Amino acid sequence: LGIIFIGIDGPYYISGYGIVAPLTNNLQSLVPDIRMPFQQIVNPGRAAAAYSGGIYRVCIDTNLNDALSTNDYWFDITSRRWNGPHTWPFDCASPYKNKFVVCDRVGGAAIYFSEIIPVPTSVYNDNGTAISVEMKTSFLPKMPNVNVKEVIESTVEITAQAGSGGFVMNALNENYNVISNATVQFTSNAGTVKWGGTTWGAAVWNAAANEPSTETVPWTEPLIFKKLAIQMLGTAAYFMSIGAFFAKYKNTGYTNIN
Repeated sequence: LGIIFIGIDGPYYISGYGIVAPLTNNLQSLVPDIRMPFQQIVNPGRAAAAYSGGIYRVCIDTNLNDALSTNDYWFDITSRRWNGPHTWPFDCASPYKNKFVVCDRVGGAAIYFSEIIPVPTSVYNDNGTAISVEMKTSFLPKMPNVNVKEVIESTVEITAQAGSGGFVMNALNENYNVISNATVQFTSNAGTVKWGGTTWGAAVWNAAANEPSTETVPWTEPLIFKKLAIQMLGTAAYFMSIGAFFAKYKNTGYTNIN
């Protein structure tokens, strides 16, 4: 039990014993993990927050890098991890079971249902607009030599819903320029089980599920790089996941590209 409030430098928690502590991943930290967006908050009276299902959710108007934005941050109380910022601009939020009900000044007279944990019936859009997914890695580990590297063969582990279109993959160099791209389709491995059409022990007591599939990445051209990062783009859907990326490095024998 306790109260979470937004301070001038970020969110804080007051325990039932009156102890004030910042919302952080590290319990030893003396300041909140996310500070700048709250220090640069615009229209503090528009800030909205709620708690449901172990998640503290707060939405603020802020000024970051000289650009105004409305950011929605989530903090998992159990695992003590932040995620976001998300871009849904709500002005009012209330808990509903283990979910949220939110509304905003942009969408007009409407109330929106927001889930924390996805289920097969989840709808992946914001007010009718499909939610895009982007994942960008840090630069992959450097090899113990000075030469330029080449990758022709690589694989990635993914899952996706049937008919979702898969993922678009971009290979980025040290300047974050795209040096090659590919579209990776997920090969479903979920079996179809019908009542009366199988034998005891041959199926599971739930819906057939897709397991991660290792797919070959069909790059449009070989990757030639000194430093490499991977970007993946897709449309949010149930069963979507991105796993390990593997690449077979080759030594080109020369030091720089230009």
